Amino acid sequence: MNDAQIPLLDVPFSFGPKFLQDHAGHIMTDPRIALVELVANSYDAGASLVKLSWPDAAGETFEISDNGTGMTASEFRKRWKTFSYNRPEEQGIYVEYPPDKKGPAKREAFGQNGKGRFAPFCFADVYEVETWKDGTSNLMRVTLTHGGIEPFHSELISESKKVGHGTTVRAAIERNRISSYAVAEGVGS
Repeated sequence: MNDAQIPLLDVPFSFGPKFLQDHAGHIMTDPRIALVELVANSYDAGASLVKLSWPDAAGETFEISDNGTGMTASEFRKRWKTFSYNRPEEQGIYVEYPPDKKGPAKREAFGQNGKGRFAPFCFADVYEVETWKDGTSNLMRVTLTHGGIEPFHSELISESKKVGHGTTVRAAIERNRISSYAVAEGVGS
C-alpha cells in the first residue's frame, strides 16, 4: 500500500524533533528561567522548604527537593502527560498546602499550563522525579525523545512506602551549566 492509499484517519500523529522546545520556549533553553520554574513548582505545591543542590562541574547531578504536597502516581501521569495542562481548572487557582502545614492566607499559584515540568530538559535529556504523598513514593524517569510519536516519555521506575510528602527532581547536567553565583542570583530574584 503506498501513501496515497492510506486513509487519513489511520495516520498517527507525529512530533518533530524541536516540538517540545517550541512548546516550552525559554524554559528549555535558558538555565535561569528553568531554575525559577522549578522553584515556582515547589511554591505552587505549598512547600515551606525548597532545597537546591547545584554541582560544581558538568556531568554531576543537580537536585531540587521540597516538602510540598507531592503527587500520587495518577496525579503525576495526568499532569505530566497532558499538554497545556490547565492548572486552574484541575487544581484551582490557589496553592494547595500539605495537610499538616498551615499556609498563609490564600495565595494564587504561579503555574497555569504545566510547562514548568519541562525545565529539567534545559540541562539534560533525562531527569528523575521522586514524589511522595499518602504514604507512597513514586520514582519516575522522564526522557526527551526528540520527536516521533511522543515528544517525551515518562515511566514509573519504582514505588515504595514513604511517610510525609514532597517532590525531588534530579538530573545530571549535560548542558547549560551556570555558576553557583548565577544560580543564587537567578533564584533569588
